[in-house]
Parts: sequence; C-alpha cells; structure tokens
Amino acid sequence: MDRRIRALRDGHLDQAVEKLDNATQQARIVLADLKRVLSSDVAAQGKSFSPRVNCATSSP
Repeated sequence: MDRRIRALRDGHLDQAVEKLDNATQQARIVLADLKRVLSSDVAAQGKSFSPRVNCATSSP
C-alpha cells in the first residue's frame, strides 16, 4: 500500500491506476471462482442432505 501511495506522490498516477485495475480484475476472478466452488458445494450438500420428516402429528 505504501508503494502505491508513493507512486501517486511521485506522479506515476497512470501506473498506479493500471496496477489497481489489474488487482481489481484478479480479485474479480478469484471471487467468481470462490462463488462457483461454494455454490457447487452447497448444491452437493443439498443433494446428500435428507431431512428427517417428523411423522408424529397431534391428533385429538
């Protein structure tokens, strides 16, 4: 972070913006992959999960 601030101070704004854009794109890729993995894990758990049905009913 300090390097980015120094780059801004030294007048290398274009380089700082480019690096931040690259970091943002990489973060988007990672988050998209994480979302895909988590959603497939949830779907797999949902298929293997069989809730117990409570057959006891209160009848008068």
